[in-house]
Amino acid sequence: MKQVTVLRLKPFTSYQFRLVAEVGEGDLKHPLAYSAPSLGVSTKPEGPPSTPPMILSVQRLPNMNINITFLPPEFPNGKM
Repeated sequence: MKQVTVLRLKPFTSYQFRLVAEVGEGDLKHPLAYSAPSLGVSTKPEGPPSTPPMILSVQRLPNMNINITFLPPEFPNGKM
């Protein structure tokens, strides 16, 4: 059995995998059979957001406080 490492997966994301058997060589490869998709595999919910949040408004409040309203990042890479 051969082990495969999948790189560049995003945190807090679910993936499914499948195997493809091919025949031929180089540009002449053709799929022969496909496996059923795997069960869902989720990456760990950690890491900094891969996109910044979108700031909608900033308000100055009394006593040196501010109120910031924003939309969450497209890929938060964890719970917000």
